Amino acid sequence: MYRPLGKVVPWLLLSAALALSVTACGGDDSASSSSSDGASAKASTPEEILDGKKVGIIYLALDDPFYQAFQRGAKAWAKEHNVDLIEQDGRKDPAAMASEVEQFVTQQVDGIIFSPIDAAAAVTPIKSAQAAKIPIVVNSIKQAEGAEAPFAGLNEGVNEVKLGKETAQLFHKRFGDDAKIKLMTEECPIAEVSTIRADGFIKGLKEVDPNIEIIKRVDGGCVQDKSVNAMEDALQNNDAPSLLYGVNGIATVGGLIALKAKNLADPDKMIAVATDGAEQEIVEGIKSTSPLQIGVTISPVKLAGFNFEVLGDVMLGKIDPLKNSDHLMPSEILSYKDCARMQQWVKEDLLSSTDLGC
Repeated sequence: MYRPLGKVVPWLLLSAALALSVTACGGDDSASSSSSDGASAKASTPEEILDGKKVGIIYLALDDPFYQAFQRGAKAWAKEHNVDLIEQDGRKDPAAMASEVEQFVTQQVDGIIFSPIDAAAAVTPIKSAQAAKIPIVVNSIKQAEGAEAPFAGLNEGVNEVKLGKETAQLFHKRFGDDAKIKLMTEECPIAEVSTIRADGFIKGLKEVDPNIEIIKRVDGGCVQDKSVNAMEDALQNNDAPSLLYGVNGIATVGGLIALKAKNLADPDKMIAVATDGAEQEIVEGIKSTSPLQIGVTISPVKLAGFNFEVLGDVMLGKIDPLKNSDHLMPSEILSYKDCARMQQWVKEDLLSSTDLGC
């Protein structure tokens, strides 16, 4: 399992390939361009190689609760392991992200953790960093063809298939074998990962119940207020759903706000499920009056630390910095009705002090 802050566990899902002659910052004689004292050459763990290094990190968007928690995790890991962290908010803007990578190149950082919003737009900044012999690890969304780099993230879509199966079983257990699953989703197709998650969920549903009806796949931009408006528009021209799936926490909450406004979010008549584990989603889900039941939960705090570990192994020469390789951290499926477990999640996986009142 993932190693928590300050503890060492013996695994990472790493590539066996050694980095060619290009190591952390491209020097031929050392693991890092900033290792003149020889300390980096003696390093054997990601924590050791990153000690004292300057790392640039680009968050996909800091108005997103997931990346707010990801940021808390990144800061905690960097503080514990003596990393000089330089942060940038990507603002879901590919042009801004490209400019931020160029800033990191100018600042001569030792490594970059990059969460792009657009696969195609990620190619040029990745190649720019690599041309400057700065190792870059991609998180969240893989880059398109044209650039190769290690990816540290999740096996997206896999647990969503399992969630779809469990949701179909839960739905029919609660409402009967003949009850009709009428699905609406809250998505943001601009992000490829959104489609992967929703497609996986629908696949799992259909494996249990091939007769589901997909009423509408709503594009709410994965922003809460936009998700509210998009769901309101969808409800004007379509039947009400008996099942809602959201690809992230704020999209799910946005959809439920719109459904509640029309008295359609009755847990005795519908179910809602999600991928994320964001705090807003958890606060909603623990309510007995909420239709939100279960979800794929992703720990942004652990994912942040995992990205540093992968970057460290690139700098150690354990992962080729110029080749595609997948380094994947597991997610979980949890019940939002288990308040004690959700309180633990909020504290440890979101680094939040929110008291759920369990």
